[in-house]
Amino acid sequence: MTLREVAVRFFVEWIGTGLESDSRSDERRELIVRHPHPFAAEFRPRAETEDLFSSGLHEIDRK
Repeated sequence: MTLREVAVRFFVEWIGTGLESDSRSDERRELIVRHPHPFAAEFRPRAETEDLFSSGLHEIDRK
């Protein structure tokens, strides 16, 4: 397994733990739809993490 494959597998598993559903996921989804602005701040760090991860993968591919 390459370093890139390991990194992608780790990232997918990390993202997956944040997406697991529970008994309140429908309520959370409804809140996000009704009040999107407060939740945007919560998702911003994840987007930044995804950007950093993408940059890291590009760096791995260059080597």
